[in-house]
Amino acid sequence: MPKPQTHDDYLAQVAPAQRELLSQLRSLIHRIQPAAGECISYAVPAFKTSKPFAGYSASKAHCTFFPFSGTTLAAFADDLQDFKWSPGGVQFTAAKPLPESLIRNIIAARLKEIATTGK
Repeated sequence: MPKPQTHDDYLAQVAPAQRELLSQLRSLIHRIQPAAGECISYAVPAFKTSKPFAGYSASKAHCTFFPFSGTTLAAFADDLQDFKWSPGGVQFTAAKPLPESLIRNIIAARLKEIATTGK
């Protein structure tokens, strides 16, 4: 798979079902943070203000949402108990999507972290 240069390049390379799911996530992130720029960070589509604060990827069996922080998701452990997750990302599928309210809360926490720590 060639290295993507844009979100559109990345999405063109994934399976149609995952493309739809990630396109919906992309739109939601733009609604949450309209001023965010798109970029590729760590080889995945990402969104940034001063720093990357959200990203996504697709694999064969699931998609992953990344807050680009090793600490943000821990605050949401109770909300994530039905998902496979690590400090770096949370996996989801079309059958088990991440709730919009949870995505909003994770992004708000990540943006606050960036504003507070600069990281």
